[in-house]
Amino acid sequence: MKVSDYSCVPLCSDCHTQAPGAYHRVGKRAFELRLGLSFACVVERLQREWQEKAGGMISSRMQFCP
Repeated sequence: MKVSDYSCVPLCSDCHTQAPGAYHRVGKRAFELRLGLSFACVVERLQREWQEKAGGMISSRMQFCP
């Protein structure tokens, strides 16, 4: 079953499936820990960025967590 596009985080092919530490090789939690990020925070930030862009106000800086 496909995940909603509203909760997806774009990854390059290496990070997604190809590299030894890729998301689908090590799992979500290990991937987050290795990179020091939270997908929940990334999704929240991307959604805020999109809402700002849709309203004509795009932030010039991307952060993983506020």
